[in-house]
Amino acid sequence: INICLMNPLSTGKVTIALKRPLRNDCISKERFTRLSDCRVIVDPSYLSDARDVDALYNGWKSSSDIKHCWYGSCIEILPGNFFLMLSWLCFILQWLNNFFSLSGAMHPRSKQTS
Repeated sequence: INICLMNPLSTGKVTIALKRPLRNDCISKERFTRLSDCRVIVDPSYLSDARDVDALYNGWKSSSDIKHCWYGSCIEILPGNFFLMLSWLCFILQWLNNFFSLSGAMHPRSKQTS
């Protein structure tokens, strides 16, 4: 069961600033500025309003109640502890494979025959 916040009350801001200041003599000539000359800063301010946090918490609590009511005797398989352990095992095996193939140490293909 997934939860999401459909109508957030948190507000962010977008700031657009010029990378270089305009010259005084060119202000009247330069009516438009290219986006490549601007620096855009986006601050989404996720969950900055406490009411959003409360709404998500209430949604989480309700979804947990529904899950226990309808699926109380079931076991979550994926994503669960098994999935987490399997993903870490794959990561470690990939890292070891990259380490030994890059260093050349103890790699069967790195042995030279004479």
